[in-house]
Amino acid sequence: VNPVLSNEDKKLFKDAKSVYKYVGLKIRGECLGNVLGRERIAANVEIARVLNYPEFIDNAEKKTIFFSSHTEVVNEVVARTNKLGYRPLMVTAETNHMLKQIVQKFDTDPKANPLAATYQSLSTAVPMTAANVIVAMNTPFRIHEMEQAIARSWRLGQDKTVYVYFCTLDTGDKSNITTRSADIMSWSKEQVDQIMGYSSRDDLILDELGMEGF
Repeated sequence: VNPVLSNEDKKLFKDAKSVYKYVGLKIRGECLGNVLGRERIAANVEIARVLNYPEFIDNAEKKTIFFSSHTEVVNEVVARTNKLGYRPLMVTAETNHMLKQIVQKFDTDPKANPLAATYQSLSTAVPMTAANVIVAMNTPFRIHEMEQAIARSWRLGQDKTVYVYFCTLDTGDKSNITTRSADIMSWSKEQVDQIMGYSSRDDLILDELGMEGF
């Protein structure tokens, strides 16, 4: 069928074929990507709107890095901290071409604080020992992403204790869209540990930050 179809019809046929062959999986995939994914981003943006930023920035011995999986959350962190009088820096896919300059400014300019970045954009090769506080606006699904984010600050050359805070919505004993992400990361860690035959880093000082329910 494909050879006789136009390029536009090929795309439509491919989608229709998926629906016909795997209707259950198709519905599940659409829900995960277009419904749950958007709701997860919206929840994390709401956390960024109400977070007590001075608690983390002003009380840090050095500087503070905010991580998120979503550019929308990074943008909100930058907007909020700007409004509070800080001079934040941002690392996302859009600013990666200036990564060297941004990192240098974060290291050398005492007023450049905090740094907001996506997990994907702040390279594993980048040392960020100017910071000793990391705030995870959300937990990534894969444990290695969290470990690599922590390793930006917790590495050779760091002369202070590194503190890592996880932001979640507080719904008591009931799970919510943010705590489920943390559950998925814990499951990811267990799977990696079983495959590799060793335990991922457990000797970090982790203070879990509970947010008021909305």
